[in-house]
Amino acid sequence: MTSPAELPIDSIFLRDDPELAVAQVGLGLTVYLDDPVLWAQEGAAAMLRAFLDIAPRDRLGWYTTSMLADWHPVEPDGLEKLVEVLSTPSLERRVRHHFSFQLADNVGAAETSFWYHEVDSSRDGRAGFLQLLLPQDHDPGDVVQLALEIGHRWPFWSGIGGHVATYWQGEKPSALWFIHDWCRRYLGLDVQDPEAMSWVAPTGLPGASWLTMIGAPLAKAKRLNLAKLAKTRFDSPITVLEVAGGALVRAGDRPTTGDKNALVYPAAYAEVTRRLEDQLVKEVPELWGELWKKKDTRKWFRRLLTPAEWR
Repeated sequence: MTSPAELPIDSIFLRDDPELAVAQVGLGLTVYLDDPVLWAQEGAAAMLRAFLDIAPRDRLGWYTTSMLADWHPVEPDGLEKLVEVLSTPSLERRVRHHFSFQLADNVGAAETSFWYHEVDSSRDGRAGFLQLLLPQDHDPGDVVQLALEIGHRWPFWSGIGGHVATYWQGEKPSALWFIHDWCRRYLGLDVQDPEAMSWVAPTGLPGASWLTMIGAPLAKAKRLNLAKLAKTRFDSPITVLEVAGGALVRAGDRPTTGDKNALVYPAAYAEVTRRLEDQLVKEVPELWGELWKKKDTRKWFRRLLTPAEWR
């Protein structure tokens, strides 16, 4: 649950269709994936099972894939069948380049969803990604559980978890106008454009938040000693847990939106960001809408490093 000082962030719905969300906020985890063959064969399906064990199943009413022209309703017994869509036979060492699967509570912007995008990284060097979303008042311990499941079992470059703004892909520029306003108020709110960030994910972290996952391949490329990081003494209540695939940095016991109107500052997030500044991506993909118009993407990305530039 959210703290009394921080109220839930209201969703934005289309005026002509009040059930279609333009922008929402969820409690999420976005992970950029390594070893696409393993994810295609086993990882994606295993994480969908893990997600379904935690998520409110009754909300997950729609699904689509890159091979479908539109969203389809989930049949009463359809969730288990959808798990089969995500796995490829173990003898078929093939990556479905740009195959995408989404399961969500809304065909616009989701608050609860599973979004997996598969990429053959040998073709262009980019990473696939997995974004898991739960309602913003969901138990954050479940997000930690999902992060640990990935960290201990599946290869990854990086990950970022906490409160995250989502947007309707069909109205991305408009949605990001509203999200720009949210970002001004909520310093702990993350915004990810996974498709754009996947191009640079192998070069650095996609930001830092309540949860920051650092994969072993990225740590090696950035010459970051994870064992030394785990022994770091922080000023804030920050913990670093080494996992089989890298490390998980947790900034505080619970996530925060960092609501300036409630005088909440995400100090632990800021300290993690400062400590990992050298590991952040150097070229931040431009976000759309007001963030693009005002050239604010980089300022927002560095809001906890150079707060004077983000007011």
